[in-house]
Formats: sequence, C-alpha cells, structure tokens
Amino acid sequence: MTVFDETDTKIREETEGLFDEVIERRNMMTLTTKNPSRATIEDKLVDKESTKEKLHRISIDVGDTMYKNLKIRAVQENRTVADITRSLWHDYLNK
Repeated sequence: MTVFDETDTKIREETEGLFDEVIERRNMMTLTTKNPSRATIEDKLVDKESTKEKLHRISIDVGDTMYKNLKIRAVQENRTVADITRSLWHDYLNK
C-alpha cells in the first residue's frame, strides 16, 4: 500500500456518511435555472453597498479530492466555496 492509498483510505473513512448529508441537503433545495446562492438578499445588499470596487473573477485548479472535501465542508458550514476562499484571502492579506 502506497502513501497515496493510505491517504485516500483515510479521507474516505473521515468523510463516510457526509455524502448522504450533502445529497439530502441538495434534494431539499428547489431547482432553479439560475446558480443557487446561500447568501440572503440582505447579505448581497450589504456586500454591494460596502464594496464599491470592481469585482474580479479568479479561477484556480484543484484536485478532485480537495474539491470534494471543500464542497462537503462548505455544505456543513452552510457557506459557499467562494465565501470560504474570500475569508482565507482576507486572513492571509491581514497578517
């Protein structure tokens, strides 16, 4: 067994059962033609009012395992991956 196999096994054990929770939450969401957003209308208004800056979209490449774990964690915390990423950048830049 390689280090990668051990890591993969460990991740699978830690996330076992979480996929059911993700699927259950997804099924509770209504279907829409627009991208779903967890932010409330108030959050969006506060965001736009507080930042008059032009927004930029940034794309990064991540592996399947990291992306899957990110999505699971985001669902558990009722946040979006973008919210988590912004928070990390904010903390990093304010060191």
